[in-house]
Amino acid sequence: MIARGFDTVPISVRGERVQPPSVPSSRLPPSSGTVPTSGPSSSGTPASGQPSSGVRRTKGGIYQAVRLLDQKHGSFFISRLILVTGVNLRSFDSSSVDDPVVAEKLIKALRPLLSPAELDGLMPLLVAPQR
Repeated sequence: MIARGFDTVPISVRGERVQPPSVPSSRLPPSSGTVPTSGPSSSGTPASGQPSSGVRRTKGGIYQAVRLLDQKHGSFFISRLILVTGVNLRSFDSSSVDDPVVAEKLIKALRPLLSPAELDGLMPLLVAPQR
């Protein structure tokens, strides 16, 4: 028996898409229709090729930071960082060039998770020295 007064819930079968109820276009949020890219133009790097925020362009810094965090906090902690940053941090190795955008995301993700002293210990691996 179907309960009265309740709307039916659309049920989908594997491989079949269920269309949501139609919403007037005036109630839809505006969208730009553009897909963000991760190319050089959107990385926050000026035309000179040097990162503007002090994040270094070296090799192996992200790898070393992830390795140290894995040793101290375990693989679950690294999985959590991967979810927060949206970057597969385990794909970096000692010869990988450190992407400044990834380093920024990693620093932002680590701030609420680590003590200030522990974060300060990792910063030399992730941030370029001031000139």
